[in-house]
Amino acid sequence: MKHLSLLIAGGVMTALVPACVYPGEAPPKPKPQRYEFAQRSMGVEFRILIYSLDPERARLAARRAFQRIQALDDALSNYKPDSELMRLCRLAEPGLPIPVSEDLFRVLAISKRLHRLSNGAFEISVGPLTQLWRRSRKLHRLPKSEILAAAKKRVGSEWIRLDHARHTVEFLKRGILLDPGGIAKGYAVDQALLSLEKNGIHSALVDGSGDIAASDPPPDLPGWKIAISPSGDRVRTWVYLAHGAIATSGDLYGRVILGGKRYSHIVDPKTGLGLVDSKAVTVFHPSCTYADGLATALSVLSPGKGMALIRKLGKAGAILDLGPKGLLQEPADLGLLPYIQKIPVETISPGKDPSSQNGKEKGPPKRGKSPEGD
Repeated sequence: MKHLSLLIAGGVMTALVPACVYPGEAPPKPKPQRYEFAQRSMGVEFRILIYSLDPERARLAARRAFQRIQALDDALSNYKPDSELMRLCRLAEPGLPIPVSEDLFRVLAISKRLHRLSNGAFEISVGPLTQLWRRSRKLHRLPKSEILAAAKKRVGSEWIRLDHARHTVEFLKRGILLDPGGIAKGYAVDQALLSLEKNGIHSALVDGSGDIAASDPPPDLPGWKIAISPSGDRVRTWVYLAHGAIATSGDLYGRVILGGKRYSHIVDPKTGLGLVDSKAVTVFHPSCTYADGLATALSVLSPGKGMALIRKLGKAGAILDLGPKGLLQEPADLGLLPYIQKIPVETISPGKDPSSQNGKEKGPPKRGKSPEGD
């Protein structure tokens, strides 16, 4: 669950005002207008921001993007017993490869790669442990050691075999339970942005509760203006985002005290318990799927190992807010990332609309009616 603060400005534009046209002059070229849509899915609110000359095209494209997100929720949810993912968990067993959809196969393939890159910090088969930890938090007591040990034996991406030629999945051990919570929203954001492109919308931003991806920038701007406030207390930095993604992870509101110790809702796959070191993570990457998964991994890894992973990837960046221990950032200049342009820090309180405070971008955006139910 993501609770971190990303404020989006994005170059708000007001309605066009007719201008005088003198004889011999060409009429002014119409400018795209901003439209905003919102709909709940995957347990969070997804927002879609669009610049378009055609309000009907914007509305239709947003509706189809939300349909794509909902279809992915139906396929990838580990809360819906009839989802494709949960059917796989029930049916798959040693010696029985199961054909799966392209979406589920792609998510599992990326998850296994992130597992290797992060040395197990990202673990999509962590389901038995997240189930047990949710129960422990609800009951306000730590799990018994023998129950925890039994759950840990059912966790391990090495027990998931993918056949890329046949698009099948085989579990090499019984009892595997997938939990895509650390990657599914990022994948849905990427797919929604791709859906918008296919439907003629080339300047758009999709926000899935802190997992953000953008295509072309708003008119006359180098990117979508985003204020990053990982710990929720103040804006750490401003950036312009175009053709890239940002994802966040942290435990601002999900901590619990058990046995006199503070634990996060985020589970460490190696211990089976919630994390005890508090940190807020922001990751930059060309893909929101990877940004989401990396944000999850960096929440689990030590700060040093997490930043080493980001340096190894090269095209990624990260900000770790360690609270009283300070702030880590990689690369030191975020502007080195081709999809990011850094903006000098402005002192703006989170929760307020930054477009109303910079003295340039005033007026509310055009807000489109949610396509749901149209």
